[in-house]
Amino acid sequence: MSKTPQPTSFVSYVQPDMYPIAETGYHCGILNPFSDSNHGHDFYEIIYCTSGSGIHIINEKSYEFGSNSICILRPGDKHYFVQYDLAEALTICVHIKEFHNFLISYGLENFVPLQCNSTEDPIFLQIPNTEIHRFRKIYETIIIRETLARTPYLKIFMGNIFGCIIQEKHTRASAIPDSFRKVLIEMNRSENVKGGVSAFLSLSNLSHAQLCRLTKKYLNLTPNEYITQIRMEYAYSFITSTSMGFEDISDRIGFSSYSHFYKLFKNKYNISPSQLRQKSV
Repeated sequence: MSKTPQPTSFVSYVQPDMYPIAETGYHCGILNPFSDSNHGHDFYEIIYCTSGSGIHIINEKSYEFGSNSICILRPGDKHYFVQYDLAEALTICVHIKEFHNFLISYGLENFVPLQCNSTEDPIFLQIPNTEIHRFRKIYETIIIRETLARTPYLKIFMGNIFGCIIQEKHTRASAIPDSFRKVLIEMNRSENVKGGVSAFLSLSNLSHAQLCRLTKKYLNLTPNEYITQIRMEYAYSFITSTSMGFEDISDRIGFSSYSHFYKLFKNKYNISPSQLRQKSV
């Protein structure tokens, strides 16, 4: 394949023809022909192929797409299409803030492939045969509505997509070998959480490189990201169910810097420890 062309355009939600994103958080349309101009955008774009097939070039990598497949593009991705004859698709453009609300609602706020400017491959889903009819009916409902009346159905469509992502993650998690599953269970104990990666390595009896491969394969996280996830859950529980001081909580779950703990906590829950405690009183 010839060298990927440099991006020739950038689509922003503030452009006049994208005004529904500013109004509702969403914009959608039917694609055919597809764009063969390499471009990027400052919003998420979901592409649902309803018929035909083609090649999707994303960040200089080639991906096949076909009927009943879904791709999720992140802000920062550059993409275009080739060999898309007879293909049709529904595109749903979603404002970053609205998309992140879905991530939080579905517990996927730390799911790396859906983060802005992620260097990982984008998400591609093949809709399960049992769900094809459901997706098709929602699609048909969307396209017959006027632009600004589509928003509730676009949210329903988004919810079904996130359901498929969670199901796929669950399927992957169920394949975790028993030996590694036992290590993960032990790592969730409070006495091991404080020990961080060192405790993780000791419990697993693996090298750091081996541990990274396993957590990436089965959890799609680095060891440190997994530990941080557990620590944040403990912190949330301590804040809402005890009167323990925030710095004491930070120390108990393994943070040497309270400011670092505070930043991670607020980024994850979109609320400060003191605000959360006030709400839980």
